[in-house]
Amino acid sequence: MMREAPAQPAPAKTSTLSEVITAFAAPLLALDEKAAADPDVLRQLMVLVDMCWNLPLLEASDPPTHAKLKLGFDNIVKEVPTQVAEQLAALIADRKARFGGLSFLVQTRVDTDAAGKVRITPEARKLR
Repeated sequence: MMREAPAQPAPAKTSTLSEVITAFAAPLLALDEKAAADPDVLRQLMVLVDMCWNLPLLEASDPPTHAKLKLGFDNIVKEVPTQVAEQLAALIADRKARFGGLSFLVQTRVDTDAAGKVRITPEARKLR
């Protein structure tokens, strides 16, 4: 069941990258918590989260890469439910507003530990 995601405060400056990305992704993941608990669905959602994080940085630093990523992103947005598309747009705005001072790209891995618990592991990447 889809529901409205609550606004999240920006993480403290001492937060880990995992905490920052989890806070950034929270509104999208909150739309359907049951689906987000599935590792395969979560992987797909985190690809979208990474795109929302990286697009604003690439726009200024690497226009050709930005254009390719934006084209793929726009095609995905056309296929997802309206509420998800709106939340993706909100994430991009949020990236600029709350996280604009963090000038690194992100690539997130989703896997499960031995107990079957899902883990989100983001990695920071330098801009070129």
